[in-house]
Amino acid sequence: MDSTEADVREEFVSPLLWQLGYAKETVNDILRHKSYDLPPLFLQIGSSKRIQIDYLNKVMLRNFWVIETKTPQQELQSTDLDQAYFYALHPSVQAPLVVVTNGRVLRVYDVQGPQYDVPIVELMQADAEATFGEIVKVLHAKRIGASIRERTLDSIAKALSVEVDEAVVDDFSRRFNSMIDGARATVHANAKSVTQKSWVEAFNADDIRMRAMSWDELLVASDVVTSLQLKWGHEMGRRLIENVEDRRGMIDDVAKQWRGRPHSIFRVQALVGLLDLYEAGIHARTKYLSSIEDGIEELVAGARTYYGQSALSHELCFLDNDCIRIAYKFVRTGSTEQIAKMLEERRERTAVVDSLSEIQSQASTVITLTGLVAEFVFWRQFAYGDLALVRQGRSQIALLEETIDKSPMPLYSDGDSDLTAYGVYGKGHDMLLMGTWDTLQMRGAFVEASDLSDDVKELARMSHTEAHSFLATIAK
Repeated sequence: MDSTEADVREEFVSPLLWQLGYAKETVNDILRHKSYDLPPLFLQIGSSKRIQIDYLNKVMLRNFWVIETKTPQQELQSTDLDQAYFYALHPSVQAPLVVVTNGRVLRVYDVQGPQYDVPIVELMQADAEATFGEIVKVLHAKRIGASIRERTLDSIAKALSVEVDEAVVDDFSRRFNSMIDGARATVHANAKSVTQKSWVEAFNADDIRMRAMSWDELLVASDVVTSLQLKWGHEMGRRLIENVEDRRGMIDDVAKQWRGRPHSIFRVQALVGLLDLYEAGIHARTKYLSSIEDGIEELVAGARTYYGQSALSHELCFLDNDCIRIAYKFVRTGSTEQIAKMLEERRERTAVVDSLSEIQSQASTVITLTGLVAEFVFWRQFAYGDLALVRQGRSQIALLEETIDKSPMPLYSDGDSDLTAYGVYGKGHDMLLMGTWDTLQMRGAFVEASDLSDDVKELARMSHTEAHSFLATIAK
């Protein structure tokens, strides 16, 4: 049975594009069967009013090359090349390269080259292994720009080689330098776009992982000191709302954990989840909670007093601040230079576009290490003992902090900023009270109209400055 153009696209072109660094819905996008209306000038050339391109491939979201596919039984003809050129020259396409292939032969042509009908590289099925490297040099998403620049410079050199007037060279030099100056802004925008897209992709991937977690895994992940995004609490709320059958038991799981020895961030995430339930009109009574409202009241009251009803719980709230604060200072003062060196060495071994896609910065590495040090070096050493051990831990941390504070806090050499308040946790900022305040204020209108207590509403009404002042009365 003879192969079709669809077979060529599926079995040859699609794998090829993947190997050359192209993928759907990325900055190096692939448009298949893209159609365009023909402008009046083009209508005089062909009879059809529209064109449909088999593949239009982009680099940094800009059109760079088109592919015209034929069946393996069909020998490639000059008319196939003319068709591909016709597509590439369309005002809405303007692609500098065209490719014609039947799956057995692949030819690449430079639309702007001096010999438009001579392929700049040809791949034959018989010697594909030997010549594939040439295809990579010309068409790979990371190398296509350099390949075009080299051919363009060769053409410029040839054009200038026939001139006899130096003024022509001077004029071209001015225009060329002006173009370079303009290109710098474009390159900067490209780099920013790649970085931003990488952050969005990482955020979305994180959301996918979060939704794939089991309930127990979600509770653990919500109790990590550096998990400051409230999406963990919203994920709790989503599952509590949707899982009607197991809802009461799941609510009790959350209540047992916040009443134990969690980090302050978990209590804030729990408040987010319960507020989602309350706002959805769900007022469940469980083994550990008489109502959702009572759970919200308990969490807010605990934040307002640093769980002052229990000496141990009270000290644990302060210990949580101390562990995060000392861990942050410990990592910043002791590891910033080593982190910068490690990341720089990695970038030296990585292509520029890959390094831009790498979301790990000095600041993000510091935050990751801060969480690990806070948890495993300090918190777990003291948090699970009696009141005396917790107080001993706070005293030891205070002595260590006095020593660390004598050393200057190094700046990030890449100009980054972590935008966190870890350095003053418990001394002007914290997660328990300020996180609770922030959560309530974001739903200020709902909280104000609810049947929640005046204490809850009072905290929600506070300004940022007022909340800080209130923190100063308890965080000692």
